This record gives sequence, C-alpha cells and structure tokens, in this order.
Amino acid sequence: VDFRSCKWSLPKKRVQNIQRSLDTLRNSAVVGSTVCAKSVASLLGKLWSIHVVAHTAVSILTRSMTDAIAKMLNRPDLVAEKDPDRLRWLLRQVWGGDVVWTREANEELMFWTEVEFDKLESPFSYDVGQQFVKKWITSPLGYVSDTVRVFAVDSSDTGSGGGEFMRDGDLWRLDPRTGFFLRLPDTSTGESSTLRELRGAAAMVLTIPPDCKRIVLLLDSQVAVRVLQVGSKIPALQRMASEIYLFLLKRGCVFIPCWRRRDTRILRCCDARSRFMDSHAFFVSAAVFWRCNVIARRIWGRGFQFDRA
Repeated sequence: VDFRSCKWSLPKKRVQNIQRSLDTLRNSAVVGSTVCAKSVASLLGKLWSIHVVAHTAVSILTRSMTDAIAKMLNRPDLVAEKDPDRLRWLLRQVWGGDVVWTREANEELMFWTEVEFDKLESPFSYDVGQQFVKKWITSPLGYVSDTVRVFAVDSSDTGSGGGEFMRDGDLWRLDPRTGFFLRLPDTSTGESSTLRELRGAAAMVLTIPPDCKRIVLLLDSQVAVRVLQVGSKIPALQRMASEIYLFLLKRGCVFIPCWRRRDTRILRCCDARSRFMDSHAFFVSAAVFWRCNVIARRIWGRGFQFDRA
C-alpha cells in the first residue's frame, strides 16, 4: 500500500506464491486428462485475492477453471459465478479429487503465466472512479486528470474506425492525428456484430500510445462492453477479451470500457470512419499471382517482387 501515490501493488512474497501455484499447475495439467482439483482451487483463490490490481481480468480469465471445479462438485448453479462469497464457498469445498482439464482452462492458465505480477498496480479509488468516469463521458464538465484519455471505436460490416477524443468545452471532438480505419476481412461479414466490435476494440487498443495508462474505451454495443466486463461463454468472444486484457496488463493500464448510444456525436464520428471505402484498393486473386510467379521463375529464374502502397 503506497499512500504517497495512493496505489495498490503486490508484495514480493505474494508474487512468489502465485508463481509457485502457476508452475505447479502448469507442470501437471494436460488438456483432456485430469488434474488435482486442489491445485486448481489454490490458484483460483490466489488470483481472486489480487483482484484489486487486476480487476476485470480476474473476473474474465478464471471462468473456465472455475467451471471445471463447479462441474466436479455437481454445482451447475455456480458455473461462471462472480459473487466473491459464493466463490469462496465453492473453493472451500475442494478437499480432494480431480477435475477434467479443458482447452479453455489451459488457455486461461497460459494467460496468467505471461502476466508480470510484480508490475501490477491500481489506484485506491478504482471503483468510485469508474462510476464517475461514466458520468463524465456523458457530460465532460469538471476536473478530470489529463492522464485519463478517451478512445472510441465502431465497426461496420467491412471495417472498424475510431480514434482518441478530446474535450472541446462540454463536447467531444476527434483528434485527427489519431483517427484510424481497419479493413475487416471478407469473412467477417458472416460473423456476429459483437465479434466485429471486439475486433475493432482490439485494433483500437493496439494503437494507444505506450505512455497512456488510464484508458476509457467507448463502444455502441452493450453486449461487447458486457464481454469486456465479465467475459463470455462463447469461445471466440472470450478469446478476443483475453487478448485485449493480456495486452493491457502487460502495459500496466487501468481500462474502463463504456457503452454509449450509437446516435451520440462520438459514435457517429466512429461509424462514419468505419464505412470508409478505398477506391484505389485493387485486389487480384492469390491464385493468379502465384501462377504468374511460376511463369516469372521459368523465364527469368526468379519470382516477382510485389509492392503495394
């Protein structure tokens, strides 16, 4: 506890205990086989004990491991449980036995092995600040630290667009230096709108400068925001949330996803960017290129050099 900076962080002993639990489980867990339930419960307990510095990431990225224990105890009502008191009860029931180790649980384990726990930190007032920020986004009046930066993104059928938004009196305006457009693959047309929104969110997060540690991300999809808050049982959505939080945890960022109506000024601007059409983006089938490459090698002894601006 650092009262000078008003931040939480993890003591060295706690970090070492978590690392030992991770190593123990990683050395014994094999997808498709069984693993000691007590090892899983021990790791879950330690991860939930540090939620003050990992917040939503703990809630999202322990779902499958928790599900494995709930199923072993035949308590389907506790699958994906998020109430700390009920979770504490669940973990205390584990005295012995084994759980089936799933691919999803293993992906969560691998996620936590990549986290640098000694670098995690969080402000004391995170929960209160989160509610205040949501109100501030609606009406950006009053003082908020300049270290809090607001980004927004929206996805259409063909692309994602967004950028960083700055206060302009009591309104928001897009910083033109940060505006971006990402063309989504043609296969995304048949994907769910939630998955497209999360793809756009991931792309937006990757463009955020490294010195930015307090991030507010606005989306017009309530479902996508919910996935970023508590995770999802749908593997593709859960995977996108995992990738976003792994990136942010490595950066040591405080991350607050917020929902805004699509008819607000910010989201209208992002929606327009997401529908950008590049009239000079000409494409040739890959099969045509490789056929020409074979001919080029036969004639000149070397393949094409292909440049695209």
